[in-house]
Amino acid sequence: MDVKKLFPYIMVETVAVLAIVAGFLLGIPLVTIAGFILLIFAGLRIVYVVLTHVRHAAEEAASQTRLGPTANDPDKGPFHQGR
Repeated sequence: MDVKKLFPYIMVETVAVLAIVAGFLLGIPLVTIAGFILLIFAGLRIVYVVLTHVRHAAEEAASQTRLGPTANDPDKGPFHQGR
């Protein structure tokens, strides 16, 4: 996974954490709430990007596997027990 794709979202999360801390220290609840909302959405976006990458990698791996003509026949497949 290329971490460079996640860098903008990591920076947004950093800004969100700074906003939460600043909101607590300055006593401004609106800034704190906005920081939490930003943190949640940036975190969800990171999860989405990572899961999309994993899905594409799985699809690529699945497209490269070969199933022989006996893959769906239990009597001739890899687990054939000599019946």
